[in-house]
Amino acid sequence: MIKDYKFFLHKLERIELNSGKIISGTKDDVKEQITKLATEFDLNEIMTSCTADSAADRKRSFRLPAEAFELN
Repeated sequence: MIKDYKFFLHKLERIELNSGKIISGTKDDVKEQITKLATEFDLNEIMTSCTADSAADRKRSFRLPAEAFELN
């Protein structure tokens, strides 16, 4: 679990820098946050990026929201 993960200092610094700028959580949480953001700013398109180190984690970070929005 993430709460048990031991972060390296450079990762903690990145987390602090991006605090408040990141959408995270379960795929339903992420869907809710993205939908709220899109509604608030009257957006019809969202662009995402991922800072995960491994390719598998990056793929998963895009797959889960796609599933939540039924884009797959």
